[in-house]
Amino acid sequence: MGESRRLVHRRTVAKGTAWAVPVIVAAAGTPAFASSVCTTTCSDLTASTGALNFGTGTTWNTTTNSFGNGWTGATSPTTAKFMAGSDTHVFRSPNWTPGATAGCKSGQTTCSAGTAVGAVTIGFGGDPLQANTTVSYTSKIFCLPKGKYTFSFTYSFVGCWFRAQYLTAYLVNADTGVKTQVGNQVAAPAASAPGHGTISATITVATQANYQWRYEWTFGTDTGATYTDNTCTTNANDIGISAPSCSFVAA
Repeated sequence: MGESRRLVHRRTVAKGTAWAVPVIVAAAGTPAFASSVCTTTCSDLTASTGALNFGTGTTWNTTTNSFGNGWTGATSPTTAKFMAGSDTHVFRSPNWTPGATAGCKSGQTTCSAGTAVGAVTIGFGGDPLQANTTVSYTSKIFCLPKGKYTFSFTYSFVGCWFRAQYLTAYLVNADTGVKTQVGNQVAAPAASAPGHGTISATITVATQANYQWRYEWTFGTDTGATYTDNTCTTNANDIGISAPSCSFVAA
């Protein structure tokens, strides 16, 4: 849930399972720029209006489900419910810092503020009332020429709430829908401490194609918890992330 409503008491930073460098191969028959040559560069992608830039919008547009620049937010399932007063879509901050908030359960203590993300931040602070809820934020479509690319982003999180939150970045083939995970998953474990770090991964694009960048937030399940409004066990941690950077490694 949003930090103004949460508690914090976290001590460890956890990343997901081991991650191997993937190679993306366009599926046979897909229209991967068959009649044109993609000339998109990393500088194009990270420029002020580039697909990987969050843009300058600061107001959530309920029609486009976005803060702008072609990004789109979504929730799965679309019928997902959230704790009253908590966020139902991603938040944006000029440089988010996980805050220190009061406890909610007996014996829980306040914790120190975390480390700022260090850049314009998109994050999620809502508390779903059911398991298996996913919140995503997806860029507009861009082409990538064949080659090897390194993508990086920074993250920070609140950790002392009673449900874990997880953040995974994907490069999604816009023609086939196939998702390639970029680096390790970021985990904000329940009942821990604020965390901060950088995810960096090198991806090999074997054939030029259309892609989108996607961030996905998912949630842990507190054993024996009943997820209802205004209960401590419903409160989930928050993870904020920067826009991805991109560097071309080799053709």
